[in-house]
Amino acid sequence: MGTEVEEFNVIQFEKRLTALKDSQENINACCKWCLENRQHHKKIVNSWLNVLKRVKVEQRLNLFYLANDVIQYSKRKQYEFVDSWGTALQKATTLVRDDKVKHKIVRIFNIWQQRGVYNEEFISDLCGLISVVPTASKNDEPHEFQANYVVNKIKQCSKLENETDLKLKVLKEHNPKIQLETETLCISLKDRAHVDDVEKELEVYVKHLEGYINALKAEIKCRITNISVLKQANNHLDKDKKDVKVVANAYKVFGNKVKAFQRKLEEHKSTLTSPVPSPDINAPSPSPDCDIDLPDDNEIKTKNTLVDYNPRTTFTAGYYNPVPPPTTEAGNFVTNGYTSFIGSNFNVEGERKTLMFSATFPEEIQELAGKFLHNYIFLAVGIVGSASTDVEQKFFQIGKYEKRTKLLSILEQAPDDRTLIFVETKRNADFLASFLSEQNIQSTSIHGDRYQSEREQALLDFKTGRRKVLVATGVAARGLDIKDVQHVINYDLPNSIDEYVHRIGRTGRVGNYGRATSFFDDEHDRNLAPALAKILSQASQEIPEWLGSYSHGGSANQFGGRDIRGDNFGRGQDFGAPPVDIEDSW
Repeated sequence: MGTEVEEFNVIQFEKRLTALKDSQENINACCKWCLENRQHHKKIVNSWLNVLKRVKVEQRLNLFYLANDVIQYSKRKQYEFVDSWGTALQKATTLVRDDKVKHKIVRIFNIWQQRGVYNEEFISDLCGLISVVPTASKNDEPHEFQANYVVNKIKQCSKLENETDLKLKVLKEHNPKIQLETETLCISLKDRAHVDDVEKELEVYVKHLEGYINALKAEIKCRITNISVLKQANNHLDKDKKDVKVVANAYKVFGNKVKAFQRKLEEHKSTLTSPVPSPDINAPSPSPDCDIDLPDDNEIKTKNTLVDYNPRTTFTAGYYNPVPPPTTEAGNFVTNGYTSFIGSNFNVEGERKTLMFSATFPEEIQELAGKFLHNYIFLAVGIVGSASTDVEQKFFQIGKYEKRTKLLSILEQAPDDRTLIFVETKRNADFLASFLSEQNIQSTSIHGDRYQSEREQALLDFKTGRRKVLVATGVAARGLDIKDVQHVINYDLPNSIDEYVHRIGRTGRVGNYGRATSFFDDEHDRNLAPALAKILSQASQEIPEWLGSYSHGGSANQFGGRDIRGDNFGRGQDFGAPPVDIEDSW
């Protein structure tokens, strides 16, 4: 690091400025680098001005944004950057008079004046320089190729050519009596009677000859300019031809892939199963003479009256046929897998044994299960709801706008690890997967809005290693057993500690070692801190000081890690199914 500070690579820095993107993240990173290397402030400013002269107008605006950040931070910390940038700003201001960026540059000048970065006189000079309308030279050629400019130049040359031909025609037709032979002309001049007439004719002839010569010079100058313009057009055409070849080749390759895929699809089409399921011979069907008793119209009193249409589900030994309860108009029931199923009205028949397994056993689930269990045994292996000690847990206290930068840093440290990233929303899952792919990190996503075939393909790509990163919502936290997941990242922490335990349980399975990294946002995840601290404590892992400060006074007993049976347990309680996030529904 010391070598980088002592030596300043001008070429490398100018390349970085040329590639500067219009994003706050990119500009902030470059600003930080400039401030860290402020001992080279003169070289930095000179490089900045050199790059600004070469790039397009839009890129010049990005460079002014960078200068604004560096100058304002330097003013606060009293660095020398503020003074060294003065002369460069005066030169650079004359290059941003374009209407696209002019008003934005003036806004920066106004901010400097309001915050006292530069004095009022200097700001007035800058505003005056940017307001001047430069007079363009007639021969001023554009820096970039413009088809209209070439066409206008050719038209101008054609016009001058016509003017030259006209001048030559007038010259030839003027006073045919004048003979330019030397002897004859001398005799005419010696004739005193006609000498005045001959002199006048010669003056007119010379005037027309000068006009022809001037027209010819203008035409020649225009033709020379056209040669340069046509060379530029030819170079641009060659470049376009290369681009066209690349695009045409890409379309050709894509077309061949589509045709090959179509041929394979046609070959396997006969072996594919029908998308329409075949009827099951064991499927229940009403007999011809059965009927359904429906309520009369008089029985329905009001629109908001809740009618109990909840069917009873029958249990028999070794077989069950669950019928999900319909949603009432008030929306009291939400299909929620296990919870809604247990929460229905069951008619238990016959003898049976019920075994229930769960990494977490919340109290509400125990209470629901207690209605259908008699004299049961509660067996806890280890600490119910705790994390495996084979999973190394790390937490970073970070704001939501810095998460992407930190994520890239973590993934770059171990690019070959199979990494599962959890986010809160479906939209963010797709967005984050696309962002990582743009950074050359092969990624895919999985969530409840994707088709079943898309989810299966995403899992297959992740399992086979074609995609090293899988971005998922809560649907991937439970029920998926993916081998060799080395790293789980909670980009967004869940709302419940129960969900957190299931998420990090995707790694460190069957005695393997795993890592779990979580981004803790103070504004969003504060309520989860006590439970997280308890999880770390139970796993004998270090608790960050900032996390421990949040955990005081909170409750972390949310796992149901104990047998909660009491005297009135399971008697007459009305346990409705709590609402669930739609992400849990596939």
